[in-house]
Amino acid sequence: MDETGKLIFNCLASRKAVWLPEIGTLRVEFTPARENGDGTLTPPCNVVVFAPGRGDDALSILDMIPQQPGGQTPSEQYGRWLAKVTERGPVVIEGIGVVNDSIFTPYQSLVNALNPIPAADGVKVKPAARKGLSRTEKIWLTLIALFILILAGGWSWWKYQNGGPSGTDRWNVKNSAVTDDMDRIPEYTGTVDGKEAIVEESEGVVEMQPAEARPQPVGQAPRAEGAAAQNAAPGFYVVGNVFTVPENADRYIREMQKKYPDLEYVKHPYQGSKTLVSLYHSADRAEANRQRRRIEDRILVFDLWLYEVK
Repeated sequence: MDETGKLIFNCLASRKAVWLPEIGTLRVEFTPARENGDGTLTPPCNVVVFAPGRGDDALSILDMIPQQPGGQTPSEQYGRWLAKVTERGPVVIEGIGVVNDSIFTPYQSLVNALNPIPAADGVKVKPAARKGLSRTEKIWLTLIALFILILAGGWSWWKYQNGGPSGTDRWNVKNSAVTDDMDRIPEYTGTVDGKEAIVEESEGVVEMQPAEARPQPVGQAPRAEGAAAQNAAPGFYVVGNVFTVPENADRYIREMQKKYPDLEYVKHPYQGSKTLVSLYHSADRAEANRQRRRIEDRILVFDLWLYEVK
């Protein structure tokens, strides 16, 4: 991230609006939790919104850029930065996001900074516990309890009057359901219902590191859930994302295949237990980089990187 990008990032992280001349205004807004109508709840979060003009409360980036002694003025420094971030058409701000046709798409690093505790989509909501019974329910429960007591008393009285043990012998009758033999008492075994939920946090841009397991080459038509690589051909792979939970890698592949079915989806073991998903492979680094830029322009994700298999 360059110096101007750091100034923008710090401004948004402190919940301040920033105005970028010839681009527009970026500001952070709080989105409250909302019910989805299917028994789930979308938790609250902070989001970055974009407006083409300058907001009344927005700070100008020109006021944040320091004057270099004997060097360029803030306006000149900003002009060079603006030419750099707009050279590819959309405004690509490293570490912040992309502005394309007045639509801002933030990078995951900025989303994580604004929301330190990631929220899972569609959190199930349990019905609120009732604090007490209604008056009618209390009356019915009282009547049922009285009825049970009357039945129990009547049964005991009938047993007493019809041949039950008399005198002190009544209290010495041994219950056949009770045993003093400890060897006959069965061992208790219990079962536990329910499973603990697993929250996967997808990783954004990850620094390239050597693979711990060699991936295996993939055919021209990968499986729907992505091909698993074991001994892949040497070369350079364009990385789409890295996941700590394998199921999230499969879900990422399924969603991407709906929009971009012609990409080459391959799963690689990465850093032990993680799963890396690549989108393209070439033995030539220059060709892999060219395809990386082409894929970035196509899917509007401008932080893809290369993963080398030797």
